[in-house]
Amino acid sequence: MGFFGSRSIDDEDMIAEIGKTANSQNNLINNSRVVILDARPKINAYANKYVGGGGFENLKYYRNCELVFCDIENIHEVRKCFQKVREIGKKDKNFKNNSNYQLKIENSGYIILLSQIFKAVNKLLVSMLVNRINVLVHCSDGWDRTS
Repeated sequence: MGFFGSRSIDDEDMIAEIGKTANSQNNLINNSRVVILDARPKINAYANKYVGGGGFENLKYYRNCELVFCDIENIHEVRKCFQKVREIGKKDKNFKNNSNYQLKIENSGYIILLSQIFKAVNKLLVSMLVNRINVLVHCSDGWDRTS
């Protein structure tokens, strides 16, 4: 992705070359596709594209690609979920009633967050190990959700 959502021929060429490196164990399949896992929620990526000057890959130019949004919230939202779970664990009274404990954990958003991360990891592993397709993982800034 080029600067502020502009087109980058260099990026397009690089992704095309990455796609060419994927082959099956026996060289029977030459799969030049690349799966792009964008860690952000789709709505955030669109907002970033139209409001913030950023964007995401235009599949019109990244023809050998599949773009998948992973719906993982930003680091600030992840921190909030984690802090809620930590607070639940600090109070003994939360463990006395299993229904109450389960409801508090569900309301923290942490289980949904983990689910989104596991879905993204599953997509990555199936793409790479089963389908023998190269994968690029990124988010808007490349610093919070990417790893």
